[in-house]
Amino acid sequence: MDNTNNKQQDQEMEDYQIRQNKKFIVGKKIILFIAITNIIMSILTAILNFNIITLIIQITFSIILISGITWVRYLFVFGAVINIIFIFYILTGLNYEFFLPVWAIIILLIDLTYSIACSILLLFNECVSEYIYAKNSRSRL
Repeated sequence: MDNTNNKQQDQEMEDYQIRQNKKFIVGKKIILFIAITNIIMSILTAILNFNIITLIIQITFSIILISGITWVRYLFVFGAVINIIFIFYILTGLNYEFFLPVWAIIILLIDLTYSIACSILLLFNECVSEYIYAKNSRSRL
């Protein structure tokens, strides 16, 4: 009886570890996607605006996000929320100084969707939380 309980507990522990590893891998993929997208967009922006300082800062924050630092996660969320507000401001016509061409509206809608998805994933996704927790736990050892 005791041997059966130990085997069952071992199996449950193994199953738990497998689930946690899967969450870690999915969380890592989400974080990598967000960070790499941020780097690519920063490079494009730097080429258009000739702003190398912003590029260096964005690349640094992306690397820090990948390394699992919690406060950068919330900094990315804050930036995405500010972007969402700004895009809503432009799209709702509160700024009547100019009219946007259709291609610009499409780009803004894609950016809006991306910002909303990033905010939700970084704040509420269990896999992202597991990835950040695991990276923080490993760095403290």
